[in-house]
Amino acid sequence: MPSRRSSERPPRHVQDTAGSGRRVRRWVGLSALAVVLVVLGAGAWLAAKVWTAKGELERAQEGLSAVAEGNLADGVAVLADTVHDAHQHTRRARAATTDALWGVAEHLPWLGPNLTVMRQVTEAADDVLATVEPLADVARDLEPSRLVPVEGRIPLEPLQAAAPAMLRAAEELRSHQDALAAIDTAGTVAQLAAARTLLADMCAKAADAITTALPLVELAPELLGASGPRTYVVMFLNNAELRSLGGSALSFAELAVDDGALDLVRVTPAGDRNFPERFEPLLPVPEGFETLWPGGLGRFIPNATLRPSQVTAAQIVAAEWATRFGVEPDGVIAVDGGALRLLLGAVEPFTLSTGDVVDGTTVVPLLLNEVYRRYSTGDAEADDAAQSAVYAEAVGQTFARIVGGQFDPVALFSAAGTAAAERRMSVWLRDEAEAGVLAGTAFAATGVLPSTEAQDVVGVYLNDSVGTKLNYYLESSVQVGSAACMPDGRVVRRIMLRATNLVAPEDVPGLTPSLLGHLWRNIQVPAGMQRIVVLVYAPPGSQFLDTHGVDAMVDMAPYVDEGHPVRRVIMHLPPGETRDLVVDVAMGTPGRRELRLDITPTVQGTPIEDVPLDCGTVAIP
Repeated sequence: MPSRRSSERPPRHVQDTAGSGRRVRRWVGLSALAVVLVVLGAGAWLAAKVWTAKGELERAQEGLSAVAEGNLADGVAVLADTVHDAHQHTRRARAATTDALWGVAEHLPWLGPNLTVMRQVTEAADDVLATVEPLADVARDLEPSRLVPVEGRIPLEPLQAAAPAMLRAAEELRSHQDALAAIDTAGTVAQLAAARTLLADMCAKAADAITTALPLVELAPELLGASGPRTYVVMFLNNAELRSLGGSALSFAELAVDDGALDLVRVTPAGDRNFPERFEPLLPVPEGFETLWPGGLGRFIPNATLRPSQVTAAQIVAAEWATRFGVEPDGVIAVDGGALRLLLGAVEPFTLSTGDVVDGTTVVPLLLNEVYRRYSTGDAEADDAAQSAVYAEAVGQTFARIVGGQFDPVALFSAAGTAAAERRMSVWLRDEAEAGVLAGTAFAATGVLPSTEAQDVVGVYLNDSVGTKLNYYLESSVQVGSAACMPDGRVVRRIMLRATNLVAPEDVPGLTPSLLGHLWRNIQVPAGMQRIVVLVYAPPGSQFLDTHGVDAMVDMAPYVDEGHPVRRVIMHLPPGETRDLVVDVAMGTPGRRELRLDITPTVQGTPIEDVPLDCGTVAIP
């Protein structure tokens, strides 16, 4: 019988084996738990990294979008700060995706390719911001406030420093775009492919914007005399006496520019016998216009704006300037009354020797109306001289404030852009290469506007034919109707011009000789009546169908100006009355296209409204 001891306790070797098994099981269990905890911890760590990178990239998107869209609404400094902040976010996102654990996880099935693409897109975003951030800092120096004249000189150094930085940035952005295109998103979640595409599009847009602006930035120092003196003539148009481009050429100022320094050389009115009336045109008249308006163009400088071509007008003025003063201008800048109103809204007000306070609200009433009431004795030569003196002083004081930096630079730049967009301001450059750089911008002087495959251009141009200044009192509006009415699918455009003479009949006796002009008696027009020659330009190949209006003399001759069919109509506007003119024109080729209506800028402006067109009302031949 076994002993008690032996029955109560197993042999030592048996006991040790059992204990070892329990310890092994505990160790395996703890190890497994540890592995699970490590895996879970690694997963949590990786998830945190992914979440961090995702959040940082989303916060960076605002900066990337601002760069791509060129959003300068809040100023260059704000845009630069936005880019800087965005770069901080992409740096943090990049740091999150370059963690060692992230690199290991990239080898995991399914998850790995997604992490790889996310890292590549994040690195690309950070590289893009690293490229753009220095450019944004350069752009700070191009803010309008940094380009204000100092002691009469516009600083050229910021412009000269910007061009190389812009070129470098454009090249790097193209490289980043190629790198993004090489990222393989096959088998990854759709959001990653969308992010790669979005970033590539942003690179393309930013590079395109920089490439477009670069020639202008490179050109600006040259235009401001970086390579030698330049001469520009500023032509002021008088909308109170309408011409196709806005008004008769009223007065001129010659500006000299050398290494950014500005100098007002002279202010010369069109009258006072400063420029002769010629029997033969100073320059060849474009084909067709001499028949349309015999003897009208190139013979008398106030009529340089008669043809709806900013290029033609500038070339005539440049030729007149060279003939009169022996100076060949490098460029001609055209500015009408509406542009003056916009520009002077950004300049500090000033008081003339006459006591008149000039600012954005008073300049047009003063220069386009009041001077013709105040200085009007009937002695045309003396009245012209007195009126011109006021104009010259206003121009001189405006120039002095601009040279002296007495203006709001942001408002002035904005005003110039608005004036150009409204076709109240244009710049013609003699050098064809420089003009080519400016082409495509709103400031570039254009010829008769061409139509394209995507757009029909119809021009409605108003010209005073009495020599009055009564167009100050003209109110006008246009309605446009379009429909494919022709049997061959061509679109008919109906242009309905409504014009009102705001001069009340009872005020006619008080109109001064300067306001009435010197031709109204000769051509038997009653005092106070506005007699306006309307030129309607249609796209090449178009066909005028019907033209009618009360008190309208319709010239049915088949006029053509450089391939553009033109309809010529004389409208008579008695004091206080409204007249309508309706012109139907079938476009030159079938198909629907956008319509651009180009109309003479007037003092009051001309609102344009689209209305339906019933083909049943169209006189189809």
